[in-house]
Amino acid sequence: MPETQAACGHILRHSGFQWEAAENCSQELNFICQFDSGRSIACDGQNATLQCGSGQVIEIDDSFYGRKTIHYCRSKLTSSPTSSQEECSWIDVIDSVTAHCHGRQACQAPVDLSSFGEPCPVLGSYMSVEYSCKHGLHLLISKLAAVLDNVTVTVKWLLHPFQGNLTCTMNAGDGHTIDPYSPEEMESTVMHKFSRPGVFMVQVECTTSDWHVTAQKAITIQEPVREFDVIKCYSSNMSTDGTKCNVLHGGPLQIQVMVEAGTNVSYTIQHEGHLVANSSVERGITPHNITLSASVVEKLGHGCHNLTVTASNRVTAHTVSTDLELCLLEPVEGLQASVIAEEDTCPDSTDLIIGVSLEKGAPVELLFNLTGARDTFSETRHMLNGSLQAYTFSSPLEGPLKVNIRAVNAFSASDVDVDLGNILWACQNDSDFSLDKHRNTTGSVSIDDLKITATPDTLVDYTQSVTLSVTGTESLTSKGLTFEWRCEGNCKCKNKTKDETHVIEEDCLPNPFDIFNYTLTVRRRTWFREWVDLASASKCITVAPKEFTDVTISCNDCASINVNDHVKLRLSCVTTCPDVVWYIEDLKPLTDDLEKCYTKAGRRPPIERQDGNTEYVVHSQHLKVSRDTLHNISVIAYGKSEPGFAKYTFPIPGAEPTEPAATDVPAEPRPPSCSVSPPTGTVLDAFDITCKASSFCSTGCLYCFKTDTGKHLRCSNANEVKSVFLPLGDKNNNYSLSVVVTVKNEYEKATTTVSTQVRKSSSSTTVEALQSAVEDTVSQLEQQGLLSGETLGQMFTSVSDMLNTEDSQDQKDARTKLRKQMLTKMTTILLDSPSNTTQEVQVTARAVAGLTQRPDELSLAAQEEAGSLL
Repeated sequence: MPETQAACGHILRHSGFQWEAAENCSQELNFICQFDSGRSIACDGQNATLQCGSGQVIEIDDSFYGRKTIHYCRSKLTSSPTSSQEECSWIDVIDSVTAHCHGRQACQAPVDLSSFGEPCPVLGSYMSVEYSCKHGLHLLISKLAAVLDNVTVTVKWLLHPFQGNLTCTMNAGDGHTIDPYSPEEMESTVMHKFSRPGVFMVQVECTTSDWHVTAQKAITIQEPVREFDVIKCYSSNMSTDGTKCNVLHGGPLQIQVMVEAGTNVSYTIQHEGHLVANSSVERGITPHNITLSASVVEKLGHGCHNLTVTASNRVTAHTVSTDLELCLLEPVEGLQASVIAEEDTCPDSTDLIIGVSLEKGAPVELLFNLTGARDTFSETRHMLNGSLQAYTFSSPLEGPLKVNIRAVNAFSASDVDVDLGNILWACQNDSDFSLDKHRNTTGSVSIDDLKITATPDTLVDYTQSVTLSVTGTESLTSKGLTFEWRCEGNCKCKNKTKDETHVIEEDCLPNPFDIFNYTLTVRRRTWFREWVDLASASKCITVAPKEFTDVTISCNDCASINVNDHVKLRLSCVTTCPDVVWYIEDLKPLTDDLEKCYTKAGRRPPIERQDGNTEYVVHSQHLKVSRDTLHNISVIAYGKSEPGFAKYTFPIPGAEPTEPAATDVPAEPRPPSCSVSPPTGTVLDAFDITCKASSFCSTGCLYCFKTDTGKHLRCSNANEVKSVFLPLGDKNNNYSLSVVVTVKNEYEKATTTVSTQVRKSSSSTTVEALQSAVEDTVSQLEQQGLLSGETLGQMFTSVSDMLNTEDSQDQKDARTKLRKQMLTKMTTILLDSPSNTTQEVQVTARAVAGLTQRPDELSLAAQEEAGSLL
């Protein structure tokens, strides 16, 4: 302790910083200040010494020369140091000192007065240097990265100068090393990928002939988080898997989560944007349980809640999330159900409405089981809360009804039968729909009012399907009607349909001359009682090809038929005979529902089919039936792939076949009486050809009209041809044109010829005038409803004949335009009304052939139209 008289003190020299007390405080003592590493003072004429530890380098922070205080380096004593100090200044010498010492481990910084003079001439100057010691080897690396990311390791060498080569060794800490590693610059970089997660110590060791320095830094490698792999819920010894958790309400629960990959994973659970729970785990592929406390569960409340579960870490670009439906359930209690209807009234509706309520346990699944007189029906509906809710069913069952409802959640179930007693009683006593009233009736609509329409109505081949539609239901209440289609006969397709229309596909159509009967039954549907049949109708469907014009059936032994012998028929063909199917019509009386169909069609059901032969044998048993019943036998051969048929009808065999008398010579049939109108016209005028019925045509005949050049106009059962366009007549014979008319049936044939004059159009002096005349004629036919592909084909054939005889070059463009116009018009008409018979197709084909006979007068568009037509 210092003495009580002592007023001041000083540190004794060489005393280890011991203090000595003194009474004389005016005594002056000289001293030298020593500083720790980081600061150096050099008096005038001395060098500042800077020193760092091994492997460290100097970095200059500040330096000046001059004087800022009177206490350092006082070589001269002055009476008033304060005034002398005021005459001092200082100079910044940081650049000079940095040039000498920066980057060195040790350095002597000289004071060069020649470069900046003496800033404090009275007291003298000193140099002050403040510096830092830094490691001579800097290692720069990120603190955090992802697995397989490119990690940049930067090495900076700060010690200089150095002797010899700089050689380094780098250890990434994961087993990967670079040895030796010789950087060419003072700063260099190395790229490295870490293949697994963890914390790794990256070390660098560099050596020169003078130095050996090391540096190290730690880096954390994390694995990015991938999608959720497992989500489970645990509560009260029960567990559920998946993104829907069903647990009992009232206690804590645990949600187990696991992701496909990821380390240092942070999980959060949110509800409507608010945090419910969070947790972290080191490895995401390890199942981790997150607890929702009882208070959190209570706050959520019973029912279903949509939660969002997220997983993330610091190296995952986008947070991974999934939705979790958490249903906090109670046991099912208080299930009630009833039909919503007016009291004591039988519901007259196809909609059954059931009201259901639940006291506890929602949400639940409701399983409705409905049992009618013939069918049962089950359906599951969802009930999200327990309030009264209405469930509608629109497909009624027939007859008295039973309804059972079962409510189920994950923990319990409850059943209830709907009380239908009052409604069933009301329906049984409903006078408007009593069972006795409608048990044997088809309702208020008669069969005559209900009609079935077939589109198309007539079928000659199998190129299109048939659509059946119904008319006559306008007087019926549309609600609750059911339509049932069924096919009667040896049908190919037995499927029943419930729509208002029924489509018969091509594969379901009957074989040629067979008949299928399609029946439609319209019923009234309603709950709780038997359905009522209101009406029914039927439609006969058949395919009847056109008769062959070049194929007939002949019989060599039919002049006198012996019923005890078989009779052979043979196919006679102008060219090659087609593949046919033979059959004979059944003479037995019809007893089934197809009787009306065959009677209306004027034929009988086919029997004894024979496939693919030019001969057919009629057995004697059929001849005897024909003789006994006095019915003709008809044999028909129809084409298998080529539409058409040939028919042969036997005369009724007599009881005693006799030879005809030698004088009995069959009389030749009289030629038919025919006329053509008008007697003269042009190729753009429509002609009518009419014949009186021949005497031998009482049972029907085939009338064929063709020109003397061999072009068929039409063959049909009609004895007239209306609005036909004839080709140009013989210009060497006053434009006369002859039309040959042939009338025939199975037994007789007669022929006659009628003539008319067919000239060129009066407007055919130029192609432009002819084009105008053609347009006018087509327009008139369209207004009269007579425009068809066949009509255009006849007229355009005649016009093309005229164009094909013209060679003048000045009219070539006009002819090209007219050909294009006619081809386009034919395409338009045929798209709206396609040709349905071989005869119509032949007429169209002749027209296309004539219009395309001169290729040099066909534009590209006309060629495309012709290709489309063909």
